[in-house]
Amino acid sequence: NALQKTRKGASEGFISKVAPDGKSLDYSTYLGGGAWDGPEGIAVDALGTVFVAGMTESVDFPLKESIQGAIHGRYDGFLSAIAPDGQKLILSTYLGGRYEDGFGGIVLDADGSVFLTGSTNSPDFPIRKAYQKTLAGNKDAVLLKFKRTGD
Repeated sequence: NALQKTRKGASEGFISKVAPDGKSLDYSTYLGGGAWDGPEGIAVDALGTVFVAGMTESVDFPLKESIQGAIHGRYDGFLSAIAPDGQKLILSTYLGGRYEDGFGGIVLDADGSVFLTGSTNSPDFPIRKAYQKTLAGNKDAVLLKFKRTGD
């Protein structure tokens, strides 16, 4: 029951859902493109939608309903959402600037918003309503909030 049945790159991310009895897999799928991909954080909403965040250097990372349609740096962060059955990509996007960006922490709130934490050394990292509007060090922490559609 895989969304992506084969590995495309040298190092591929994967997501596996273990059955409630712990004795089998409901699904297991690769997630990535032709280069290095590193999922670092995962969260599941009340409906079973799986949200995965990390970093990638793949120019062909699978995208859907993306905010950023192309990789901008050596590594960019990514956020992907996979349907509860593991067979469909609901959304997937790059997010980053011209250097190295990635996400490791992910949390969902009761309203369905997605919060990501990570780091960047890109002076052109996409920001909106920022507490800190410019890169202040060699590498800075980032906190992002994605709101539900319609909010």
